[in-house]
Amino acid sequence: MSYFLALLLQIIRHPHSAARLIIRLELPTAALWPYLGIVSISYGLIWFLLFYRPPPEVKPLSVGIGPILPTVFFFAYGVSLSYGLARLGAIMGGLGGFAQALALMTYIPFMLLIPQVVFFLLIPVSFYLFACAILLAYGYFFWITTCIVDELHRFDSLGRSFMLLLFANFFAILFSGFI
Repeated sequence: MSYFLALLLQIIRHPHSAARLIIRLELPTAALWPYLGIVSISYGLIWFLLFYRPPPEVKPLSVGIGPILPTVFFFAYGVSLSYGLARLGAIMGGLGGFAQALALMTYIPFMLLIPQVVFFLLIPVSFYLFACAILLAYGYFFWITTCIVDELHRFDSLGRSFMLLLFANFFAILFSGFI
C-alpha cells in the first residue's frame, strides 16, 4: 500500500517521472484487463449512486440494469482510449505501445477514484463547493494526463501531447458511444 501511495503522490507532483515508473513495470496486457474491469465497475457504481434517479412509478428496489450500462461504457472507453493513444501516437511519431497506454490509462482513472469519493462526501456539505472542487480536480488531472501522454510517446512538446489526447478522447467517446 505504501508503494501505491508513494506513486499516487509522485504522479501528482511529478507526472513525467511517475509515468516512467509505470512504463518500466512492463505489466503484461493480460494482467491489465482485470484491473481495467475493477476500475470500470467502480466508476459504474459511482455514476449509479450519483446520477441514477428512478422514475416515480418504479419501485425503489427494482432499478433495472443499474450500474451495468455505465460499467460497460467505462470499460469500452478505457480500451478505446488506450488503443487510440497507441495508434494515433504512432501516426504522430510517438514511441508508446498499446500495453503501455493501457497501463497508464487504467492507473489514471483509479487515481481519480480517490478524489471522487471525497467529492461525493462534499455533496451534503455544499453543492457549490462540490462543483468547484470537481472542476479544479478535472482540470488538474487533464494536465497530469497530458504530461503522462507526453512521457508515453516521448514527444518534444506538450502541445503535441495535448492534441493527441484530444483526438484520442474524441475517438474513444465516439467508439464507446456506439457500444
